[in-house]
Amino acid sequence: MKKLLLLQLVYLAFALGYNVVSYVLLKSTGTGLAQTSPVLGFVAVTLIPGLCTLFGWTGRMQIHAIYALFVSIVFCLIGGTLPHVRAFIAGDLSNYLSVTSLFAAAGINFTGAIIYLMSAWAAWKMRDTRNSTLGS
Repeated sequence: MKKLLLLQLVYLAFALGYNVVSYVLLKSTGTGLAQTSPVLGFVAVTLIPGLCTLFGWTGRMQIHAIYALFVSIVFCLIGGTLPHVRAFIAGDLSNYLSVTSLFAAAGINFTGAIIYLMSAWAAWKMRDTRNSTLGS
């Protein structure tokens, strides 16, 4: 479980970093990396998956399992990956700096979905252990 929590931190670093770079570009050039507001994206990533990861680190496995499933499906997959995929399929790149920034956004969120889904499964299996050592 500890490795999955570390992977969650890696996801958070990439997601937050993407939003920081988007914000800097938006302020300096008038165009961000993607269609979403980088400030809203930063806050959302901090509050939703960030809080989920915190529950995992504190050993609250049942809450982490349920929350990680939500983060995986709703936040990362439906809210984070599908809008970018739809834009690509529609050929509408007008809200992106480049096709690379679109793929980066979709890739970061799809990877997050997989990590949080795996974490949900692992945490659910550990849900009866109180204040576990998080294993390996």
